[in-house]
Amino acid sequence: HFENRLMKKIILVYASLTLVGLCPLPAQQTNDADNTSRNKQDRNGKVLTPADQSNAEADLQVVQAIRKALVAKENLSMNAKNVKVITTDKSVVLRGPVKSAQEKKVIEQIAKENAGVRKIENLIEIETQK
Repeated sequence: HFENRLMKKIILVYASLTLVGLCPLPAQQTNDADNTSRNKQDRNGKVLTPADQSNAEADLQVVQAIRKALVAKENLSMNAKNVKVITTDKSVVLRGPVKSAQEKKVIEQIAKENAGVRKIENLIEIETQK
């Protein structure tokens, strides 16, 4: 009698697990992270890329200060915190996608507030809503 109940429980658990495996899971929304077409501009040699970053101490300090301020800034999206910051001869180029015009403005202001920056070229793009 005990073995019979145990066998029924095992069959019930097995059947439940099988049914769970057969049920479709809700579709997860995925965002296309492929920005290959956006990066084509990197190959034309006319736009600075992170590989063009100067190793001069003053330029590295500028990049570090801007990056630190971006990471510390609340209410910025992850993309905004990760924009490309490229500095050569104390001139800063900002590149990458952000969620809004406000984020683009905040990032440029953070770069402007950094001591020693002579010029800022803001090439940040605002993502289009899909």
